[in-house]
Amino acid sequence: MRTDALIGLILICMLAFPAGVYLVLRWKSGLAILPARWWLALYAIAFVFQPVFLVRKHWEGAWAMSNPSLPTLLLAQVDNGWWEELAKLLAILAVLWLARDRIKPLLQKLSSAMSLGYWAGLAYGIGEAIVLAILFIAPSLDPIFGVNTFTPVQIGWNYVFERFWAMQIHAVMGALIGAGLWSWVNGKRSGLALWFIVAMLYHDLVDGSIILAGFVPTVAATIQNLGSWYVPILTVVGYGLVALACLILNRRQPATNLATG
Repeated sequence: MRTDALIGLILICMLAFPAGVYLVLRWKSGLAILPARWWLALYAIAFVFQPVFLVRKHWEGAWAMSNPSLPTLLLAQVDNGWWEELAKLLAILAVLWLARDRIKPLLQKLSSAMSLGYWAGLAYGIGEAIVLAILFIAPSLDPIFGVNTFTPVQIGWNYVFERFWAMQIHAVMGALIGAGLWSWVNGKRSGLALWFIVAMLYHDLVDGSIILAGFVPTVAATIQNLGSWYVPILTVVGYGLVALACLILNRRQPATNLATG
């Protein structure tokens, strides 16, 4: 990976953008009362969970190699989505366990619960960007995680651009999981499963479309024609889902007497 691109990845994706998100979420979502150490704790836990849960690639890769058919690859993607959403959920629950008195009241408000989820998902996505960059630089580490990142092409700013949007896609998934946690805390137990599944389905749309492109020429042509706009468009779709979740849950609030942000 090019040195300038790696520096850009760290400065833009790992530091500058999260700093901006931190300021906006504190200002807009009622998270100003949360001490900075718990923001950093959630960031660190979600970031570290990415490589921890990446070992799933061993069995997903084995499935794909044993039977590289469309159903098998889509099944591997469903498994991939399950573990990645679970990692985000567990990161939030870990911080809830460490600081229950501070985190639980925030999960009782829709805006702050979704914002915590967004923050956890963003940190997970940043972890993915950094870990993949390390593996591009040192492909000898690939066997640890069961992936193959070797490429004769030097990775540059196109990777930084793609990761900038991809980490927001993970943040969107985290926000949807935050909506599920808000439902759970406020007594709607099925809401956690519902929004977890919505996050997985969105994940399947993002990655599944790439898989489908290998089997359906029309899909491949569409993605190729969109070019570098493809991932940003998927990101916008994700933000639309977040807005829809807010709309639905806020409208249901008066009937269920649930507290919202």
